[in-house]
Amino acid sequence: AWIETMVGNYAGMQAAFREAGDIVYGMTRCTKIIISAINGVAVGAGLAVALMADISLMAEEAKITDGHIRLGVAAGDHANIIWPLLCGLAKAKYYLLTADFIDGVTADRIGLVSRAVPGA
Repeated sequence: AWIETMVGNYAGMQAAFREAGDIVYGMTRCTKIIISAINGVAVGAGLAVALMADISLMAEEAKITDGHIRLGVAAGDHANIIWPLLCGLAKAKYYLLTADFIDGVTADRIGLVSRAVPGA
């Protein structure tokens, strides 16, 4: 997997961090409204972009998780900042530290997404 290619690859990791930072910074500086749709499973950079959108729609049966903890590292990127703002500190800590999958209905209920909708 991609993660395995980064082990010991300092230049690759630096480039990945820079790209991730550019995406997050670009979204915060964007003058247009950003709307995301989550359908299926979203993790990693795709999840970061989806949750940082101004409006995020998620299929009821879709699943999301932040898997950093499964790799033995703390949540990074967007998660440690955006999740507490969206769903509160207690819920953010729970889901980020357990890496439990969250379906659309739950994500809507806890405020992680704007709205859960029937799947396509």
